[in-house]
Amino acid sequence: MKRAKTLTVTALVVALGFCGTGAWTYAQARTDEELAFGRERDTALAEGRDRLTVLNTLDASTRERATAGIQAWRDASTGPLRTELGRTAPTVGASARATVTEAALTALDARAGTAKLIATVRVDVTRAEPPPRPPTANAWRPS
Repeated sequence: MKRAKTLTVTALVVALGFCGTGAWTYAQARTDEELAFGRERDTALAEGRDRLTVLNTLDASTRERATAGIQAWRDASTGPLRTELGRTAPTVGASARATVTEAALTALDARAGTAKLIATVRVDVTRAEPPPRPPTANAWRPS
């Protein structure tokens, strides 16, 4: 009986030690600066991927869609690039759809709110539909 009581007390002490260590580790992780930096990095990477996709995508099937696409470019950019994109005239033509295949941050300054991103982007371009050809005198005609 004494042996069972000793084993129970020992198991209880080990369990309490394990729980205490787990709680201490959890508290450390919640206040860890590296964890906060990791969250900032993940957020910057996700936003960078999204903006790269927008900056390499344009639906120019109609003038209205081209105008909306150029406005999306401006919304996704800053600085001199935003100014330059503001001078872009919308025209109907080929459309492009981008997919960021890989991306990584090469620098991150969370205090300044800046990051540098390197990425590979796949761009699929669709030609503009040619206007329909008018029928000629020798064209096939269904009857």
